[in-house]
Amino acid sequence: RRLSRRLSAPSSTTSATRTVVVREAEGVLCDIDTVLLLYLTSRTFLDEGGTVARMVQTAMDRRIPIALVAEQEPSRGGCPFAQLLQQTPRVLQQPPYRLYDTLAVPLFPSMEHRRVSLRHIL
Repeated sequence: RRLSRRLSAPSSTTSATRTVVVREAEGVLCDIDTVLLLYLTSRTFLDEGGTVARMVQTAMDRRIPIALVAEQEPSRGGCPFAQLLQQTPRVLQQPPYRLYDTLAVPLFPSMEHRRVSLRHIL
């Protein structure tokens, strides 16, 4: 389980599990055992062209489960939830999507708390 390393250091692939970068996501969202891990930071929905929002919308249209993980450490992009709401496209906040009806698992700064959060996600 290499989730904690992937969250702190992005990579394109691993031997056992595949990490998908945004530009590859469209083709992977049709896999049967897919779960979308959405790492919420101060920059999640600020990508040029709205690719992340479209990927989330596509996943929800296809009824792919989404695991929301909210970074809490400011140096890693953590921010108040109100800021995330402001940056999240309205279409994802309203019916039929309602992205935030699912609770986000907070990732706290201390390694002890982070370990608990990562186990909760898995």
